[in-house]
Amino acid sequence: MMLDLIHVVLLSLAIGLSWVGCAKIFSSETNHGDLLSPRLTIAAAVNLSAIGLSFAQSDMGLAISTVVLGLVLAASTAKTLNPILGLPVSVASLSLYLHLNPL
Repeated sequence: MMLDLIHVVLLSLAIGLSWVGCAKIFSSETNHGDLLSPRLTIAAAVNLSAIGLSFAQSDMGLAISTVVLGLVLAASTAKTLNPILGLPVSVASLSLYLHLNPL
């Protein structure tokens, strides 16, 4: 049970802190030069991986809670969090999740 809570927190952090970069890829207002940046590519990879891994868990309710918590975190920190600082924390969170839960 405690490990499930740690997994939820780690994946929610990964989703929430990489959401801004991932959402820019799907926005029509993003200029072409920004779309080619490695930062947005990494943010999208981390975000989509964290969402996929949360649904790969056996409990659908826990997976939905993880994604919703990540989106709430993204909405609450979208204007205040520096994306340059948030992305490394997001990558570290996903890496720690993968370390604790080997595939």
